[in-house]
Amino acid sequence: MNMIKFQTPERTNLVTTMQKLHSIRLRGPWQFFLYKADGTFDQVRQPLEQELPPSWREGSQEVTAKRKFNCPRNLSLGQRVFIQIQSLAELGEVQLNDVPLVAAVEPGIQIPESKRRPSFDGLTTFLEITSQLEPFNELRIDFSTGQIDLFTGLGPIRRVDLWIDVAPSNG
Repeated sequence: MNMIKFQTPERTNLVTTMQKLHSIRLRGPWQFFLYKADGTFDQVRQPLEQELPPSWREGSQEVTAKRKFNCPRNLSLGQRVFIQIQSLAELGEVQLNDVPLVAAVEPGIQIPESKRRPSFDGLTTFLEITSQLEPFNELRIDFSTGQIDLFTGLGPIRRVDLWIDVAPSNG
């Protein structure tokens, strides 16, 4: 089942087709933090596609994935930037620069077939981040150790991209 959830923090009735898109994949390294009950944490730095430590698969503790990135260059007035997160499960809080990205559903955004990622069987979330961008940014995604695949050791986050609408909207 391929579920797509569109979210934007400020525009709830916007209907647009982003015909010209540019994507930037946020590969690694990501920093992963496992928060323990005693207030301490373990940390690893690695790509999303790499197995998390075997000890992290025990219990149900909070994990945070963090990735720093620069603001895309040469953005014009009216251009919009989105984060696309592909995951195998509902994630916890998503933050950009310590601000939660909570939003209303926006079903009007349509990603052209030619720009969609090949068959992904999971949850795809789009969050508009245009107004939250700073010159240097930190994305934070929370999930639980119970969402780590017991066989592969991979966390639930499979891919994260920035999408830039290169054809600025006129309103």
